[in-house]
Amino acid sequence: LITVPLLMIEFYLILSAITKVSSGIFWRLMIGTLVMLIGGYIGESSFTDENARIFGDATITIGFVIGML
Repeated sequence: LITVPLLMIEFYLILSAITKVSSGIFWRLMIGTLVMLIGGYIGESSFTDENARIFGDATITIGFVIGML
């Protein structure tokens, strides 16, 4: 659940070590990471119904897309 969001932030850190990168990239990756984590938690929590799982899967995908824009 947490490995891909951490990789998104790690990608920014590695990229900024090599070249100058705008802070906007960091914030887009951070927002995507938070959307993925929150959606993943909602989708994978055992106390939710099937609709919440679908919502969780959708927000993970949306978070990934936000981070990659």
